[in-house]
Amino acid sequence: MEKAFAWKDRQNIKNSLKRFVPVIIFICMFAVLAVYNTNFLRPQSIANLLMQVSAVGVVALGAMITLISGGIDFTAGYGLSLSGVAAGAIYGASGNNGVILILSAVAIGACVGLVNGVIITRLNLHPFIVTLAMMSVCQGMSTMIAEGKKIEITSEYLLELGSGKLFGFLPFSFLTLMLIAFLMGAVMHRTRIGVYTYAMGGNEDAVIYSGINEKVYKTLVYVIAGVCYGIGAILSVSQVTVITPNISGTYLLDGIAAAVIGGTSLSGGKGKISGVIIGAFIIILITTLLTFLGVPSLLRDAVKGAIIIGILLLDAFINGVSLREN
Repeated sequence: MEKAFAWKDRQNIKNSLKRFVPVIIFICMFAVLAVYNTNFLRPQSIANLLMQVSAVGVVALGAMITLISGGIDFTAGYGLSLSGVAAGAIYGASGNNGVILILSAVAIGACVGLVNGVIITRLNLHPFIVTLAMMSVCQGMSTMIAEGKKIEITSEYLLELGSGKLFGFLPFSFLTLMLIAFLMGAVMHRTRIGVYTYAMGGNEDAVIYSGINEKVYKTLVYVIAGVCYGIGAILSVSQVTVITPNISGTYLLDGIAAAVIGGTSLSGGKGKISGVIIGAFIIILITTLLTFLGVPSLLRDAVKGAIIIGILLLDAFINGVSLREN
């Protein structure tokens, strides 16, 4: 009996450790930055941090839902780029109407997700291959639509979304991320889409045998991810105030890494929104730390990737210890 209780206590400790690893990493990185640069704790610096997290966090939420379903989506970066560039062209044709740009970006992102979902489910192709190919399609279409031109953002609504702050401190872009996270939480825990998404990632065969049309729900998963990329495009272009094909940046790496660092399983069936948001903060803190340390820009991505790999190895080690004890 005592051995059973001791094993249970150790297991609870391991589970708690796994749950709080992202939080511990976040606190440690935040503390290092605060000690290294005292300006980091100034309200303006914190507000800038929140603004940078916004687009990455929304993209990471899109990556999260596809990973939970047991799939993956590599169109995040260039899907975001296509949403922004194509919506920017419509925005210019509409006389710089900010509402048109927002609706267009979301709709185009959803269409990219719909195409991904339909090809994956109807042709029974692996998400890795489909989304990798779609990434190239989005990249090419973005370049073709842009034609080397830049579209300037002049809409007051978008400029306010990109740089405005509530009470002079909380960026509207970060509040948008919080709203999307709340809505995603409602979808994942209060609707059939969310329940079936977790179920598909845990055991897709069981979902099929239970009579659920998993193809419909899996397609919806990629549509939701596409919507997230469209919203990410809106936040990104509203902050930089110009639309170019280069807005794709490192969103693909950052989005998936934030989701995985935040506890989303690459094998599907597991993932929490709170963890993904913390993962997004960690990604931005890594970039900020490398900037403060003066790491050359040519080396920054390499060092950032190495740090992310180290964090993932730590998480894998903790999970491996738990599995061996089971």
